[in-house]
Amino acid sequence: MIFQSFTKYIQYTFLKINLSFLISKNSIKLLIIISLISLNGISTKAQRPTIPGFGGGGFPGMGSSSSGSSGSSRPDGKMLNDSAQNIYGPTSTRYFYEADVFNNRKLLRSIDTTLSGFHHYNFLQRFGNIYTDLGNLGTAVRNTFFETPDFIGARLGQSAYDLYARNPANMAYFDTKSPYTNMHFTPGGSGQNILDFDFTRNIKPNINGGFNVRRITAIKQYGPPNSGEDNLLGTWDVNLNGNYYSKDKKYTVLGYLQYFQHKENDQGGISLPKGWKADTVFKIGVEQMASKMKNTSSVESRNTLHIYQEYKLANGFQAYLVNDYQVRKYKYLDLNFREHLSFYHPNKKITDTTQTSLNQQNSYSLFENKAGIKGFYKGFNYRLHLRRRDYVFQDSLGKFKNKNNENFLGLWLNYYFPDSLRRATASLEVGNDQQLKVEYFTPKFNAGFVSMSYSPSLLQQLYVSRVQEWNNNFQNTFVSRVYISTTRLIKKVVFSPSFEYNLIKNYVYFDSAALPVQTAVPFSIFKIGTGIDWKSKHFEVSNQLYINRIEGNDVLRIPAVFINTQLAYNFKYAKVLFVQTGLDFHYRSSYKADYYNPLTQSFYLNQNTDLPAYLVVDAFAVFRINRVRIFVKMSNVGQGVLQQGSFVGPLMPLVGRTFGYGVKWLLFD
Repeated sequence: MIFQSFTKYIQYTFLKINLSFLISKNSIKLLIIISLISLNGISTKAQRPTIPGFGGGGFPGMGSSSSGSSGSSRPDGKMLNDSAQNIYGPTSTRYFYEADVFNNRKLLRSIDTTLSGFHHYNFLQRFGNIYTDLGNLGTAVRNTFFETPDFIGARLGQSAYDLYARNPANMAYFDTKSPYTNMHFTPGGSGQNILDFDFTRNIKPNINGGFNVRRITAIKQYGPPNSGEDNLLGTWDVNLNGNYYSKDKKYTVLGYLQYFQHKENDQGGISLPKGWKADTVFKIGVEQMASKMKNTSSVESRNTLHIYQEYKLANGFQAYLVNDYQVRKYKYLDLNFREHLSFYHPNKKITDTTQTSLNQQNSYSLFENKAGIKGFYKGFNYRLHLRRRDYVFQDSLGKFKNKNNENFLGLWLNYYFPDSLRRATASLEVGNDQQLKVEYFTPKFNAGFVSMSYSPSLLQQLYVSRVQEWNNNFQNTFVSRVYISTTRLIKKVVFSPSFEYNLIKNYVYFDSAALPVQTAVPFSIFKIGTGIDWKSKHFEVSNQLYINRIEGNDVLRIPAVFINTQLAYNFKYAKVLFVQTGLDFHYRSSYKADYYNPLTQSFYLNQNTDLPAYLVVDAFAVFRINRVRIFVKMSNVGQGVLQQGSFVGPLMPLVGRTFGYGVKWLLFD
């Protein structure tokens, strides 16, 4: 209730703000509101510039900017230090991640003000297009490639909106010398909008608090025009966060409180008239096409509390405790479900002939505690922990309930070689599931091996609704993975080849009837990649290529060829305006992309239609003057030239050619 009241207050506050402040005199309104917030001492979290393991908004392995960069971007690759003329700026406000504290290698990063990747406002592009949605901003997402769970243990299995909600791994914590405000507004075109408002400040030198508010909205690209149902979705993500360390620096605590809500009027794709071909959709116009489903809606809400604590008992010896509490609810409503019955692939007889609506409500709660010790011993970093998880997955009508607990024991070792350039790590966690991971790192060569046994998701094991139900007793899925990558510089060209091999047994997936099944035959995935990057004084060329092959079973669909390319030109105008302009290319070869079932938030096999290969080209220009960055972008600029249009899933059209822009304004006082 506290979260909901706070969210309503935020909604009311933002309704007062005319978003046209970005291009009009109404910016005065926002400045007044920001001043009032600062005077009242309300603190908020600044937007994380990057996520550990990813670049500064660019394509992975494509020369994207580092999150640790300080100052401002220059075409010659040097940085402009704003703090040279101002007491407070990007170099005086620093942030870190929980992983930095956890690994005893705390790195205070400066605010990212570079140009590269700033125009990648879409969540898919932020992660190098490795994810696939339903064609519009904020819609359900899946990984294009094979991925294992982030952790072992029971998982809910409804993860279509995870990309839009922050988690402990990508939550940034701040140490500021002055109040820090980040305002980021992106009208992406065609009704796609993202608004981020962040504020954080140090209450005392060792205490910081902040909050972040993110709003995502999108309108429908197809369906009956002027039907009064133009809104497709709306997302609120509200976070309160803070961190504290004692004056003797022995005790540290950090954490956040989050409210996340995603509402969507699910469409199910385009309803193709009998006898029509898919290409006809783009000739007639996507906006004129009817959707498969109408009068359907879904709402997912999450309340999350995460706390990390550690205490230094002696030199090289610490104790730590991690607490997580999460409550998730998912509501799905279809007022015309009998008209859509075939869409759900019912596997049970429907006896009630009077009820015309489908109303499904599920809830999931998790209470997890991890306690351990960590430290240094004879050149080794070590961690030892016990992890306890208690969870409940059930529906609101009491038709099913899965309540259980599980315990895990974990060990992690890290060794730095005497040259300090090479290191090796090994981790083992055992319980109902098991995971062994070994990695070796050098400046030019990395290699790793993972052996993992993980449980099927709770959704895959037990589920009951009016149209579908199952009660399975699946075995654990086994995955063995080997990966190698290297980096070589040859005449100013950086080559980054990589190889990954996965052997998978007892894989659980949703078949063409949208029901969970388990494979009896193991299968293998080969993934070969290479990055090719070149940079001169003004020009940048970045490429990332993946070639994929699956052998042994046809239950996982991946495009055989996947390419990202960026061509960019950097220059400075009138000594104060920094500019980057260029083209982004993304290509995927033809493959059978999955269908999506909004009732269970699951992607299931497509046995009917090959998704045509497509090439998407975006033209962009990014500008920076002082602490304000602006981008303009023409997305899908090649539509009608390279091809009439693109589908990202079965009859799920990608948003066509559209113009968007974005503004980010940083304030440090």
